[in-house]
Amino acid sequence: MREIIAMCLVALVIVPSFRLATFSVFGRRALAGTVPVIVVGTGKVAQTMAGHLRANSHVKFVGFVDDKPLSQDHVVGTLHDLPELCRAHSVSRVVVCFSKTHPEYLTDILKGLSGQVGVSIVPRYYELITSRSHVEDFSGQTMLDFPTSSMSAGARFLKRAFDIVMST
Repeated sequence: MREIIAMCLVALVIVPSFRLATFSVFGRRALAGTVPVIVVGTGKVAQTMAGHLRANSHVKFVGFVDDKPLSQDHVVGTLHDLPELCRAHSVSRVVVCFSKTHPEYLTDILKGLSGQVGVSIVPRYYELITSRSHVEDFSGQTMLDFPTSSMSAGARFLKRAFDIVMST
């Protein structure tokens, strides 16, 4: 019986107290923005991405970089400035959204960051991406694959019929 009381005491008092003490010492610094991020582009997708980044407590949104910005809000520089901005703000990741800058120039700038800063690219047709999508090599080219439905037409019909019957 004493062992059960001791385990309950540890589980209900000591563990939460230890977690609270750890958070008060280390947690506030961790939540202040552990991953500085710059977004390339200023369009609708870039704005949406920035909103998601701002909502994440482990990310510090530094700003946008674009040669032809659609808006000046939170634009911290041009693509030419990107390597220096990454150093100045200790940026850990660059998220590439859609930009009107020539892709070849953007690729050269991003290659210059290789090994220093992580680069994530938002694909053009991101609305099509599902949990089954994956990156693959197709004939020597890197592609984002959207696999076909795993169910045949007959299986989909049976599932739909089952769903209708069960919901009724």
